[in-house]
Amino acid sequence: MNTEERPPGGEFSPGEGVTTVLIRESKALVSDLTEWVTLKMEHTRLEIEARVNHQINEATNRAVAGTVWLLALLFFSVALALGLGTWLGHAAWGFVIVAFLYAGTGAYIWLRKPRMVRISLPRIEKTKQEDGTSGGTVAGGGTAPATETAGN
Repeated sequence: MNTEERPPGGEFSPGEGVTTVLIRESKALVSDLTEWVTLKMEHTRLEIEARVNHQINEATNRAVAGTVWLLALLFFSVALALGLGTWLGHAAWGFVIVAFLYAGTGAYIWLRKPRMVRISLPRIEKTKQEDGTSGGTVAGGGTAPATETAGN
C-alpha cells in the first residue's frame, strides 16, 4: 500500500503516514472499547441494583402481609377463646383450650417436619470434563460454576 493511498474510512493529512493513521485509529478503538466496558459495568451495576430492590420490596411486602395475618390470627384466637370460655362458663377455660390447640398443632408440625417442611435448594448435577474440573447444570436450568475436584 502506497503512503499516498488513503485507507477506506481513514482520513489523514498529506504528510501523515499509514503508521500514524493506524496509531490514531487504534487509540480511538481503545477509547471506544474502554467506554463500552465502562457502560457495560454501569449497566450490570444497575441490573444488580434493580434485582436487589425487587428482592427488598418482595421481602417487605411479605413481612407486612405476614404481620397483618398474625394480627388477624391473634384477634381470631382471642375471640375463639372468649367464645369457648363463655360457652363453658369461665373465660379461662377457653384460653386453655385455644392454648392446647396451638400446642398440639406445633407438636404435630415439629414431629412431622422432615416430611412436611421441605426447602428446595437447587441441585447441582455434576458433569465430568476432560480437564479434571466439574461443572454442572442446576436442576431446572442454568449452570453451576465449575469447581476443582480433589482426588476425583
